[in-house]
Amino acid sequence: MTIQKLLCPKCGNITETLTESLCNICYNNKIFNQLKIPNILKVSLCNDCNSFLNNNKWKKYDSINDVISKVIFQIIKKENKLLSININSYEKITDFLYNVIIEYGINTYKSKKIEIRIKYIQCNTCNKISGGYFESIIQCRFVSSSKNDNRNKINNTINTLIEKYKKNGDKYSFISKVFSNKNGIDYYIGSTNIARKISKILNNKFLLSYKESYTLIGIKNNKKLYRTTIALKFSSINNGDIFYFKNNIIMIDNLYTKSIIKNLENYSQMSIDIIDIEKKGIYLGNKYNDYTNAIITYIEKEIIILDLETYNTISIKKLSCFNFRNGDNIHIFKCSYGTFII
Repeated sequence: MTIQKLLCPKCGNITETLTESLCNICYNNKIFNQLKIPNILKVSLCNDCNSFLNNNKWKKYDSINDVISKVIFQIIKKENKLLSININSYEKITDFLYNVIIEYGINTYKSKKIEIRIKYIQCNTCNKISGGYFESIIQCRFVSSSKNDNRNKINNTINTLIEKYKKNGDKYSFISKVFSNKNGIDYYIGSTNIARKISKILNNKFLLSYKESYTLIGIKNNKKLYRTTIALKFSSINNGDIFYFKNNIIMIDNLYTKSIIKNLENYSQMSIDIIDIEKKGIYLGNKYNDYTNAIITYIEKEIIILDLETYNTISIKKLSCFNFRNGDNIHIFKCSYGTFII
């Protein structure tokens, strides 16, 4: 097989291949002569978070070296996509100045020193946070002022969700300020979308009522701009709470999906307003925290139970809803009003 010999019109050398009618050496020289690789590159970093300005957009970064390599690769690849680039060394002069040695080329390579100048400013998001920017307010209000009103749980839930959405890339997932008063807590949230997501989760966990209202704050591009206020009302009552209420011992058996309130004296279900229980009921304990282990020793017209804490026997009326056998382990709730199977 005969290998075709070609003549480079630029230098006159014989070659086996031509690129854009030039031999490899002449083509590389042409590329090198056309390249406009700057001696100095300026990089803007946010002084409050790990983000840098890239093509007019703020992006997260892991390290300064990571930022420098991205900026250099973009500059050179923009000049010629065929070029391969290696970064041979980083030299930190100060926090604001780096010297970087790069090697670039296609078949032959050249080296170059680039000075990287770092400028620290605030990114758009951090600027908005420091300026108190918010799109929505979550107003948390509590029926009672008791210590058991779930404020800490709600606060932890909100902050955990804010961090979760922030890690998922939502730059407006932040709280610009928190305002507490005697009625509750207001959270000023960067995004209405985030505020709604958080409120929906709180709605499933703790909520009694949910209401949105809107305030006109201005007009932009002939479009009305509104700020959303989400008013949430919470109860201090939790699943499993037991109360003395209007001469009955009642237990909150299912609060969040469909409220089920059980009368522990006859195990019938009752229809009672949760807010009414909150205001007028006497809190006795919780079935998940304040139970005692017991064992059934005898069943006839009554159920005889052995309290495994005191080893006393207790007699409880047998109800048709009970489906126990001798030797069954159960939980009981003891209070000044009696002992109840829970």
